[in-house]
Amino acid sequence: MLHLACVIGDVWAPYPKWLGTVVGRMPVGTRLAPPVRAALAADGWRERQDSLAHALTVLYEAQRSAGLPVIDGAPVRPFYDRPFLGVDDDVLDALRSEVRDPFVRALPPGIGAIEQWCDGPAVLMDAQRRRAVVWAAAGADAGVRGGESSGS
Repeated sequence: MLHLACVIGDVWAPYPKWLGTVVGRMPVGTRLAPPVRAALAADGWRERQDSLAHALTVLYEAQRSAGLPVIDGAPVRPFYDRPFLGVDDDVLDALRSEVRDPFVRALPPGIGAIEQWCDGPAVLMDAQRRRAVVWAAAGADAGVRGGESSGS
């Protein structure tokens, strides 16, 4: 959620050690902190889930305020017939429908942000390495984009 707050706020997400500090200094941070703290302090999963749903709603309102696509209603819904909540698929569809870059559109959904599966500063802080890792995870050739070699 903290990484998502940075994306919505158009702020570079630092490595995890500083992520909470950066989000806390963002305008959304003051509204996001109470439900996140409540989730961390929750005694049971239902209380934790309710707090996380509240935090997602705070982020969703920030998304709306940033002019990003949203749907009517809450961003979370029941996860099929289970007693859990999940992000409404329509939220994801609304965001994907606004992606215009053909190379970003070509990335397979579901691999997530590089920070979800790589924490090496040598990769994350180097644009060329970062791009190569992302394209490798996506099953694409990082050296070729739009028919041009990255070396030209």
